[in-house]
Amino acid sequence: MAQFDEGAVRGEAQKLILDVLTRKKVKVKPEDIREGVSLSTQVGIDSLDILQIMATVEKKFNVRIPEEELPGMDDLGGIVRTVKKHWPKDA
Repeated sequence: MAQFDEGAVRGEAQKLILDVLTRKKVKVKPEDIREGVSLSTQVGIDSLDILQIMATVEKKFNVRIPEEELPGMDDLGGIVRTVKKHWPKDA
């Protein structure tokens, strides 16, 4: 597996979030999806959407993220930190 690339993970996570918002017909600018902006309270993504994002991130980056990490994935930075935490150590 490749080494952890924070920019690639951040970009992919932002794209996934924007895809979810587009399906929900929520208008938001890409620059509004950033670290510190709560997906659930400020953007309108619910826990099922975050679970879907988590599953897609797991598949895309071939990592396993335990469900108990879900609450920490409520903003872009949290998603990136969680993926980094579970990135294979030998990569």
